[in-house]
Amino acid sequence: MKPLILAIALLGAPLTTSLAAQDSWVADVSYPYSHDLNCAVSEGGRIALVQNNEPFGASINVYTAGMSPIHDFRIDPVGGNVIDINAAIFLNETTLVIAGSVASLPYMGAFHVGTGVAIWEESLTKSGAFSELAINSIGKVVGCGRITSSGQRLGLLCAVNPTGGWAFYRTYNPSTTNLNIAENIVPLPNGDMFLMSTSTSGLAISRLTDWGHEVWSKWYAPTDLVINRTLGCISSDGDLMVAGRYYETAQIYDNVLMRIDSDDGAVRWAKRYQLPGSDSAATPTQSLLPTEDGGVIMGCDSHPDSIFAPALVKVSTDGLVDWAKEVSAGASTGILKIDDTSDGGFIAISKLSGSTARIVRTDVRGNAGLCAGAPITVPHEPTVVQDTAFTYHYDPYPGVCANHTTTTSSTTSQVTMVCHSSDTVGTTFCDPANPNSTGFATRLTGRYSGFIGFGLHLDARHGPQNQFGYFLIGSGVSEPGIVLGQGRFCLSTIGGNQFGRYNVSGGSLNSLGRFDSAGVLQNLAGTSAEGSGFDVPFALPGISGNMTSGQTWHFQLWHREAGGQSNLSNGISVDF
Repeated sequence: MKPLILAIALLGAPLTTSLAAQDSWVADVSYPYSHDLNCAVSEGGRIALVQNNEPFGASINVYTAGMSPIHDFRIDPVGGNVIDINAAIFLNETTLVIAGSVASLPYMGAFHVGTGVAIWEESLTKSGAFSELAINSIGKVVGCGRITSSGQRLGLLCAVNPTGGWAFYRTYNPSTTNLNIAENIVPLPNGDMFLMSTSTSGLAISRLTDWGHEVWSKWYAPTDLVINRTLGCISSDGDLMVAGRYYETAQIYDNVLMRIDSDDGAVRWAKRYQLPGSDSAATPTQSLLPTEDGGVIMGCDSHPDSIFAPALVKVSTDGLVDWAKEVSAGASTGILKIDDTSDGGFIAISKLSGSTARIVRTDVRGNAGLCAGAPITVPHEPTVVQDTAFTYHYDPYPGVCANHTTTTSSTTSQVTMVCHSSDTVGTTFCDPANPNSTGFATRLTGRYSGFIGFGLHLDARHGPQNQFGYFLIGSGVSEPGIVLGQGRFCLSTIGGNQFGRYNVSGGSLNSLGRFDSAGVLQNLAGTSAEGSGFDVPFALPGISGNMTSGQTWHFQLWHREAGGQSNLSNGISVDF
């Protein structure tokens, strides 16, 4: 193995995995080769970047989540063969598995991340390549892709034992399953797997056992809104989430998301999301990350003004967009991988033009620390095009970071930036709340907006359409709370704790609002500079005195339900 010379300098204070959730940074990693980054993986505090490069080999660089190098190694060709790596995954903390092709034959290999030594390497004697990897629930390394046999292109699914050696090998005939190429494999907790493939006319999904035998297969035509390149993940409540790209016109590619019942393949909903500026050069969603609330984060590309702009889009369990953020400036070509951090933030890995990878560490709402220049300009409220039309709120990129450090060097173009985001605030309690009449829980969030008082702004989403509500405040919390209507009241009223309602008419203490058709609470009292939610003042409703620095206050939303019932959101606690 020939070690790489790694061209990276992380300047200033070293980055570590202990960064707080509100911190963010960006690091660009340059390579001494001309080829772009091909695939990336982040898991368990490790980041691996894989690059196919000249002459015909592949290089692999492994880092901690704070971008401290662990090891870099190179896979050199044997006998002048071409190596093409398409996928990578961590088998465990010390073992990285890669897959693709060698000499146009399907190939998998496992390597020790600290030494670069090969643990096992396997290949098939049929023309083809692996396109994606997964680890199923019984520990096998599963790869999908395609082979060519007797002039016919077949979908491919193979599994390797954790210590090496083929466990099983299966092919799927396009004439019976409509597969063009097996693009993605998604394991289920019980050992089953979903195999997904597309052609120019739709999407095929098969549920398979842990040995690759078919449980059911279904075909989803373009009327289900999905064609072209797909990937998937299992939501926290067990459904299959499928992302893809919908071809609108010769100039527009929309991002698509489907929620599919894992048991029978029925489509719960299918929606199209038109990000600003997406055109024929834009890449589709390339990465999905399930979230604890049953939703997902999509790694997309909004591609405004012919400049690639990777974006994270947080989608709720019912397909509504909670937030969307562009996380990188410049000519980057989409997000290859998203991972969550131990403290609520995200890692987003992109590839830039040339031979550079960009690693962005965001806070819990996707804010990235690009403080060296002006904020990215994006439309405030672009339209979402889907089967049931609505618009979503495109959170503005946070203002030019006031609290940040930027370091540069005269000997390298590497710049490391660390920011403190002011976009989100609070920790949740009684979360999730009881479902409301829509079937989903009303979601309360808080962020600093710079308006009245300490600048705290509260928002509520996923509520029942046309129902009224207002915000509550208290000095204490009681979990799991007490039953109130159909919800749980989680603010404490005992032991000296104080409680108040923001429903005082005629001034800043009135938060009365009504949920619109998208389930967002719109302010009716004129006490929100943004129209939705509520701007919290210094004054306290029904409680003596004002908010002061050093205090902690707790908030919930009470609202009406259909049929005269009532319900409540989750709560958030905010340190002032």
